[in-house]
Amino acid sequence: MELITVLLTGFISVLSAGGVVIDQVTTTALEDQLHDAEQLDVRIDNTPSYQLVNGTLDRVRIAGRGLYPVEDVRIHLLDIETDPIHLNAPDLRRGTLTLEEPLRAALRLVITQDDLDRALTSPYVLDQLRSLTQSLSNDEAALEDFLNPQLQFIGNNRLRLDVVLQSDTDPVAIAAEFTLRLQSGSRLEVADLDLSIDDQPVPDTITNAVDQILEQQLDLSRLEDQGIIARYLQLDIQADQLSLVGFLMIEPAD
Repeated sequence: MELITVLLTGFISVLSAGGVVIDQVTTTALEDQLHDAEQLDVRIDNTPSYQLVNGTLDRVRIAGRGLYPVEDVRIHLLDIETDPIHLNAPDLRRGTLTLEEPLRAALRLVITQDDLDRALTSPYVLDQLRSLTQSLSNDEAALEDFLNPQLQFIGNNRLRLDVVLQSDTDPVAIAAEFTLRLQSGSRLEVADLDLSIDDQPVPDTITNAVDQILEQQLDLSRLEDQGIIARYLQLDIQADQLSLVGFLMIEPAD
């Protein structure tokens, strides 16, 4: 959800007290917040167009293809459509942008298997994997690096992770296969987790611990302290891509 929040808050930040910023200018400003973008289009619907002076926008639509929030991390498709946006008009005229009401948006995100394979070579993603792995280990200093991490979309909302951990001693091969299901609006459930180390099944206590940590990482309620309410609406994982439909609300700052 971090990229979606950046784009929405970035959109708000390119409005000015002088009037309406045209679609192309807004698009260019949002592109500047990404590492790269193959295609990014913004459409602002406002009738009448001058009502932005009063702090109101009817709807904003952002359509992105091939978005790179960081180097080597590609999002195949991202579509965002907002409800009406209400800004504080006096603040707007002074050049300050303040949400007067919560900003609500629906979104659709698609990541392909090719995108995922490339992302697993990214230093950013590898750092995230290291942090996740170290949270499972009692000996953080022993972990040195990953060798050839692979995450595969199997289909029917099932994924498989294979990774070799290079430590002080011998390399350790870890394989995990699991299903992701919608548990509630803010939570995904990790189901049917099969976990092995060096081709040997691990005890249930370890499997359950991994299960809980994965679910914590996917729990959107942790964003609420930042004034962001996010919800999963639909998740579909097939053999070649992951598709996610969700809802996002950004609360006005206190």
